[in-house]
Amino acid sequence: MNPGERLPRYKRKPGAIRNFDVTQRDEQIVLLVARHRFIRSDQIAQLLKAANPTTSAQNVSRRLQLLFHDNFLGRITIESDRIKPGSAPDICMLGNKGIDLLANKYGFRRSSADWTSKARTAADLHVAHALEVTNFMVALALACRHHGHLEVVYFDQIMRELAPPETRASKTPYSWPVSVRPIPGRWPGRATKTLYAIPDRIFGLRNLEVPEERGVKFYFLEADRGTMPVERTDLDKSSLLRKLILYGFTHRDGLHGKYYGLPHFRVLTVVPTRQRIGTILAAHQKHTKSLMPAPLCLFADRRGLLSAEDFFAYPWIDAGGAPHRLLD
Repeated sequence: MNPGERLPRYKRKPGAIRNFDVTQRDEQIVLLVARHRFIRSDQIAQLLKAANPTTSAQNVSRRLQLLFHDNFLGRITIESDRIKPGSAPDICMLGNKGIDLLANKYGFRRSSADWTSKARTAADLHVAHALEVTNFMVALALACRHHGHLEVVYFDQIMRELAPPETRASKTPYSWPVSVRPIPGRWPGRATKTLYAIPDRIFGLRNLEVPEERGVKFYFLEADRGTMPVERTDLDKSSLLRKLILYGFTHRDGLHGKYYGLPHFRVLTVVPTRQRIGTILAAHQKHTKSLMPAPLCLFADRRGLLSAEDFFAYPWIDAGGAPHRLLD
């Protein structure tokens, strides 16, 4: 790269990067991007600074630029950002070299897909939903750092440390089959069928002040944007009721242990409004009350949760309408 040369923001120029060596910090950045799938550059800087207060946002920006042009990371934009070009942080995802690095060092699955092509073809709605998940996970990680004795257990760690070999070898380890049976008084005459549960994120929270065997709680996250119907009579079509049913049978049949080695779980659903929580609770009372204990599923309104002074003090609402804190 020539002195003073300005590199393009979204078009790689690999020949301009000479003698580029991947540092330990670069590996941390690539791992952060992998764990969040899509993440804004300012969120990467926030997470790194929370772990090391001496972190420079300018230096992080520089390393992100180098990692992009050498194909360790990808960059994309969405329509809301293109309206005011240059005003929004970059949205980062893995590049081909990034997934190769993680596959070799951390055992990540190396898909045959071209990650550079994935960056170019990612749909705005898909990315926007993924960023909602990232916003939650970043807020959670920052809250853990603030409290000092808590840490996030990410899906790749669950796969390495707890999941059985069959799940680790699966082409779709983030989903599992659920046998959905008729419940007395609910869906009369409907045949048993197999459907697949696919959470938006699987993770744990470890309390470093509690012995290992009791110090981790596990969660399935659903980031609801308010566009999915709460109820549908056809369980083959997506709905929040379908999700409740799948998690209910997962609990009843112990599938969380079978597929992931998890001793327990809770489902966290983050929705746009408190009113929507009320609609979901009504569906639970009508259809799935007998299928699962109410505290299995917790609900939060997105704005209230992410603006809470203490993330872990925020009052989630369980499926029966009772309040709970995340670590209760």
